[in-house]
Amino acid sequence: MKNITPNNTLGNAIKLLEAKRDEELRELKEQFRLTYDSLKPINLIKNTFKEATQSTDLKNGFGNAAIGIASGFVARKIFFSSSRNPIRKLAGIVFQSIVSGLAARNSNQIKSTTQKLVHAVTNRIKSNGKEISKNEFE
Repeated sequence: MKNITPNNTLGNAIKLLEAKRDEELRELKEQFRLTYDSLKPINLIKNTFKEATQSTDLKNGFGNAAIGIASGFVARKIFFSSSRNPIRKLAGIVFQSIVSGLAARNSNQIKSTTQKLVHAVTNRIKSNGKEISKNEFE
């Protein structure tokens, strides 16, 4: 058995502290490497894009904006078809802006109405197809 002396105790304490320091230094280097990698410009762009595509609020915002822009464009083309008159062009742009804003604010209603319309047309086509096939066999 070893004799317990202050020198042995001090030596053991130093060894423990050195081992702890080495472990903390290894963890610090690993954390530095992770931070360095995450701050590279390409990784910042990738992470930002990934967060943007996973955000449901942002997806809904893009969807609402797309519906608004498309609705405004279609409405302008219907009511103010291509014209060379500058006043009529200006009126078309103003009309498109108004319709786009209204459509973007009410996009949920537009989506549900469109879905109902598509469903009704699909059912109508299916039912007409069944009637035709029944008549052909009679």
